[in-house]
Amino acid sequence: MAVIDAKDGRVYDAPFPAISFLEYIEQAKMPPDKDIEPLQFHKDSRLLIVKGCPEEKDCAAYFYEWAPPKFKLIRKVPPFAE
Repeated sequence: MAVIDAKDGRVYDAPFPAISFLEYIEQAKMPPDKDIEPLQFHKDSRLLIVKGCPEEKDCAAYFYEWAPPKFKLIRKVPPFAE
C-alpha cells in the first residue's frame, strides 16, 4: 500500500510493510462470512483505520492520522469477539 498525493503525484509509504487480515479475523473469532473492511478511509479525512496483523503478529485495529509526510499512530485496539 502507498499513499499518492493527487495534486502533486508524490508517493508516501504505508504505516506498515505488510499486514495479514485473515489472522485478525481468526483472533477476533469472527465468522468468515462477516463483512469486515481491513482498510477504512475517506478521501476528505486524515484518518486511516487498519484491521490486521502487521507482519503476521500483534493483531489489532490501528488508527492512524495522516500527518505529512507519514502516518502517526493514534490508537491501537486489540481484536475481540463480537
